[in-house]
Amino acid sequence: MSGIRYDTIWKHCEGMRSISAEMALRYETTLKIPRSELRPDLWSDEDGCDKRQTSHIAESKIVRPSAEKES
Repeated sequence: MSGIRYDTIWKHCEGMRSISAEMALRYETTLKIPRSELRPDLWSDEDGCDKRQTSHIAESKIVRPSAEKES
């Protein structure tokens, strides 16, 4: 779906792996998660990212393992 491996997303979500600048850009492009939320040390809201309007997206786009098994 997103072109990003599920295990990579899961490790980022759980904090087991840090998010590189390249991955932050991929998340922004494919999942519409603002790069400033993923890497505020590299990008600020002034770069065109508005957290107030998009903060809900990060939680809604990442599927946790338990949610995926429930069908």
